[in-house]
Amino acid sequence: MTVPLAQGVDGTVILSMPPGMVASRTSIIGYVQDPSSMAIFGAAAIAYR
Repeated sequence: MTVPLAQGVDGTVILSMPPGMVASRTSIIGYVQDPSSMAIFGAAAIAYR
């Protein structure tokens, strides 16, 4: 899923879990990327609970 962000804007993204996915075996990874150069500025991961 791609969520475009405007510069200087905070927000929230709500993710739906696909059928059959086991929450205890799932992680969510997010990163910030420049769409023109594809450079990644930052990333984070968290285990779904």
